[in-house]
Amino acid sequence: MAKPEYPVISPEILYFSRKVEVRLLARTLSPLPIDDFSEQEWADLNAAANIAGEAAKTCYSPHLLTPLDYVIKSDKHRESVREVSATTRASGHHSTREHVHYVFGIKNLSRNIIYRLHSQPHHATDQESQRYVTMSGEGVVLPRIFDNREADHLIETAASELFAGYEQLTSLLIPIARELYLKRFPGRRNAAWDTRVDGEAQKRAQEIARYLLPLSMGANLYHSINELTLIRMAKMIFADPRDPEMYALVKGMIDAVALYDPTIREEIGENLRISTTPDYDFALFHPTDPYAAADEFDTYLAGQPIHLDEDLGNLDHRLAEAVRLTVGASESKLSDLAAIDLVLNPTKNPFLASVNGEMVIHQLSRSLNQVNLSANITLSHVIDSQLQRHRALNHTRPLHLPIPRLEQDIVIPRLIAGNEQALELYLSIQARNIVFMHEIAAMRNVEENDLSYLHTNATRIRKRINGPLGAFHHLLRLRTCLNAQEENYNLAVALVKQLPGVSPLIAAHFNKPAPCGIRVRSHTMPLCPEGDHFCGIPVWNRTIEEYPERDI
Repeated sequence: MAKPEYPVISPEILYFSRKVEVRLLARTLSPLPIDDFSEQEWADLNAAANIAGEAAKTCYSPHLLTPLDYVIKSDKHRESVREVSATTRASGHHSTREHVHYVFGIKNLSRNIIYRLHSQPHHATDQESQRYVTMSGEGVVLPRIFDNREADHLIETAASELFAGYEQLTSLLIPIARELYLKRFPGRRNAAWDTRVDGEAQKRAQEIARYLLPLSMGANLYHSINELTLIRMAKMIFADPRDPEMYALVKGMIDAVALYDPTIREEIGENLRISTTPDYDFALFHPTDPYAAADEFDTYLAGQPIHLDEDLGNLDHRLAEAVRLTVGASESKLSDLAAIDLVLNPTKNPFLASVNGEMVIHQLSRSLNQVNLSANITLSHVIDSQLQRHRALNHTRPLHLPIPRLEQDIVIPRLIAGNEQALELYLSIQARNIVFMHEIAAMRNVEENDLSYLHTNATRIRKRINGPLGAFHHLLRLRTCLNAQEENYNLAVALVKQLPGVSPLIAAHFNKPAPCGIRVRSHTMPLCPEGDHFCGIPVWNRTIEEYPERDI
């Protein structure tokens, strides 16, 4: 038997150096035996439109109606299913479109585009890590400028030099990272540990050297979404196809699904008829100083990586009210102090210490979602990709970033800043790339979207996040672990230190926010849930004011 292969869909992108590849790895399928059905019956049983129709009809029926009913019942039933499927779609009753799920395998998608996949909460993504995988210069996805070979050449040269700088910086940082690692784990300074130590040094050097990689670096990833999310993506992208790489990706996803379920095309329907969108329209017709908003933002941050809003109201009392409502207690029976202790003290609420995240469905823990935090933050593209994984938070970031300024808009990791040779190399490569970007921007037919592929991972993003305390609890717990990446760690520690200014009673329960700090309070063993990846420092013995700086 020949080895089976997933069909590859690779829509043509006229102006890119590499084509995205999409594979449908899995989709929602009936568990009924295939042998009992004809090919048409099997297709009808698993068609997204039919599943949506039967789900809609169940809302008005005393019986549970299933896709099997579509297959075995009368033509009249099938006609009514198709009708209700169409009417619920047209009228916007879209919960019926959330039952079917797709798992895509995607290759050759640039980092410039991946964040677009994460601009909504209903997804799961696992992608090739630039921390753990050594990048190859062959993996870049570069735009081709229409009728301007000189611009293409400059873009290729800029990307090539960034990648060469990445390799050079990695080599330079390996011995530095190795010594810092052995300083943390002195017992591993012997031949028996050499292979492990070398691997850890390589990984930590790559983690920092990737700040030089351009956003054009391609990636391989799993991306899982439900049918409604795919419909929304198609509606938005096909109505305003100014981003050719994203357009090709979405087209590939739909084509991959349609091989097995042609009803996806009727589910998407006709394209929206819009001539422009207000966000792009404003940027086009109201040109401003590209750096004025960034400078205003930085003034507000006052040198901090994050600024937590201070005018959030009485968060302590609001949270306590939510707890009292959950457990059915009056304020005279359960004070604000006692109520907050009930939900945020891990000795009383053991779900806080679990690595499985049960607190997102535990009713008492969900009272944390009745209060919200908001903050302005500044971070690199590298760490924004990590922050996007916290899908319960709302993220607002600029549509486009101007060409960066070396002093204000390039993040410098601590491992680089602490070594004169590494810092000189890093800044010289970033500065040369900025010169390339200005030269390319001045050329014919070059658009802002084309330039975005040459932003490095170090380019600073200024954004705003807000969301429920439950989501922030998850973020602060994970990112105050010393294994978190440097910027994530610094952001989380800074935010925890600002909590007393807005919510003293809540802040008292974040005095040891890392997983090991929570587990030591709840007497959960092992204290560090990271196993072999233990950071080497017993952080559980420290309060937030004593948390160390993260070097590796």
